[in-house]
Amino acid sequence: MTITAMGMGSGLDIAGIVNQLVAAERAPRQARIDQRESRAQAELSALGTLKSGLSKFQGTLEGFKDGSAFNSRLASSSHEDAVGVTAGSKAQAGQYSVRVDQLAQAHKVRTGDFDSASEVVNTDAGVITLTVGGEAVDIDIAAGSKLSDIRDAINQADAGVNATIVNVDGDDGTPVARLVLTATETGTANEISIQAGGELDRFDSANLYTLEEAQNAIIQVDGQQVTRSSNDIDDVIDGVTLSLQPGSEGVLASVRIDLDQEGVTEAVNSFIEAYNALHRQMRQLSHFNVDTGQRAALAGDSTIRSISSTLSMQLSQPLNDDPDSPFTGLMSIGIEYQRDGTLRLNETKFNEALAQDFDAVSDMFGGDDGLAARLDDALDQYSGRDGLLGTREDGVQSTLRRVEDDRMALDRYMERYEGRVRRQFTNLDMMVAQMQSTSDFLTGQLANLPFNNIGKR
Repeated sequence: MTITAMGMGSGLDIAGIVNQLVAAERAPRQARIDQRESRAQAELSALGTLKSGLSKFQGTLEGFKDGSAFNSRLASSSHEDAVGVTAGSKAQAGQYSVRVDQLAQAHKVRTGDFDSASEVVNTDAGVITLTVGGEAVDIDIAAGSKLSDIRDAINQADAGVNATIVNVDGDDGTPVARLVLTATETGTANEISIQAGGELDRFDSANLYTLEEAQNAIIQVDGQQVTRSSNDIDDVIDGVTLSLQPGSEGVLASVRIDLDQEGVTEAVNSFIEAYNALHRQMRQLSHFNVDTGQRAALAGDSTIRSISSTLSMQLSQPLNDDPDSPFTGLMSIGIEYQRDGTLRLNETKFNEALAQDFDAVSDMFGGDDGLAARLDDALDQYSGRDGLLGTREDGVQSTLRRVEDDRMALDRYMERYEGRVRRQFTNLDMMVAQMQSTSDFLTGQLANLPFNNIGKR
């Protein structure tokens, strides 16, 4: 390299030489630190990706563990506008005829006529005792209360009655106000009864008019009579709620409950897709290209091999201890391995298995000893709070902290190294400058010697 900048004494480019020596000294050390950091960062990222993948896969297992994946039911009614139907997970498949004889109805009564909502109904304080469903509530009425005050006092008492004021035509056609009381619950058990005396006797039951009688719902289920206080009946057919709609009296509906095989197939396909995604992810994270020598972050990693082995073992072991059951493992119900290690669902075989013994297939996946619970427990040793992957991540984080310590140590070393080299070249520069000065002095002295002068003549 050509030196162009001159030193003060020697003519050497001391700054440039020092910088080059420092860079040469730092480069291999820095490269080793950067390489360690790069490997650690790649490993940390790969472990995080793997941990996330395991967590997503375990998430798909929850529906099988709690039974919801196999507990979906299809409920239908031949007259949805008259008899609505919903089915929970405990409902058994079956068909029922439901005839509606009578709808449940809330008790509704009214008072006599008042001039308006602002009419004062009493001069002295009093009490109204309102009874609904056997529960009596005393309502204090202040002196000088208006009809609207009575309404508000009843509503604020939360006694199972809604009070409103309606403004209608009286018997002679003049406008009048009436207090209407409606039970909040239907059925004969929720009839409204009021005791009121003195100036408040206009609100006593003896002086009220019935607008709607309290009545229970009456239906026939497969010819058997059922009487209930509500139009939503959930305690006749296990796991099934019948919702009687207005105007449904006299309607005969066919109610059907079916196992949701399509929903189960969809849930199992979701499980397979989640497993295949995890399988491909692990292959990608551990891939090694023999042609190029390119390695993924977890190539040859023992942890990822252990996870893969655990999954294979759990998926291949028997899932039914019943010697009389036609189903023993996943292959027997149509869940098959493909050549690349992923799974596929033979839906024809799977649907045949569901039709043959739905509960047996459900038990293979659900329950405390089902496939979902086994997989979840087996994977917890890797992905759990104190799992192996978390421990590995902590170890890599420690490595990164040591890398940072080494980087700071290198900076300190290079500062000392640069100072030492700079002092050495500064001393060299001074020495060369002194030698140059001595050389110049000697040259001058030699030039003045007598033989040099004679030679010149």
